[in-house]
Amino acid sequence: MRLLKASLVWAVLGALAHAQFQPPPGIGPGKPHPGMPGPVPGLPPGFAEVLPRDVVEKLRAIHADPALTFMEKNQKIDEIMSSLPEEVLDRLPTPPGFSQLPADIQAKLKGITRDKSLNWQQKQEQTRAAIESLPEHLRRLLPPPPPPPGFELIPPKVQEQLRLIREDQSLGFKERYYRIKTVIDSLPEDIRSKLPPPPPAPLG
Repeated sequence: MRLLKASLVWAVLGALAHAQFQPPPGIGPGKPHPGMPGPVPGLPPGFAEVLPRDVVEKLRAIHADPALTFMEKNQKIDEIMSSLPEEVLDRLPTPPGFSQLPADIQAKLKGITRDKSLNWQQKQEQTRAAIESLPEHLRRLLPPPPPPPGFELIPPKVQEQLRLIREDQSLGFKERYYRIKTVIDSLPEDIRSKLPPPPPAPLG
């Protein structure tokens, strides 16, 4: 279940206005812009080409700071991204399938991620609720994002199980959630304890 930190919520939050994607090394980061630092761990593809150099450096420092907890890193990243001008946020790539959503839903999700009155956790909760309120055929437009930090600690055979579940387009959001939960719950406690805390279960 803890693997689900990289749920659809992460996909939308990360690719709309934030850099909270945090796949393990070698999974998912985009290519750096020529002359710029390498991609920040977890930075969605295309973000390095848009974000100012100093922002990339700040994000890199946050990700590399061992004194910060998982939640603290995400909150600091959110504060940086929320401080950026609208014109910069508008140039950030959106996640696959996002442009196929109805315009009012796109506007609602963007509004949540750019609401400066909300902290990172509140944005996550509101985005999750908004996504879960969508009809199943619209939720299927948003593909599963890369695995979260700690994925490399999971045995290879279990990683393959999880990959197949994530990529199974016949599964709905809730069914995928609980199948992954079952696999994660079967892992030894010493592995589960090193994975990020899970999000709430799907509503309904």
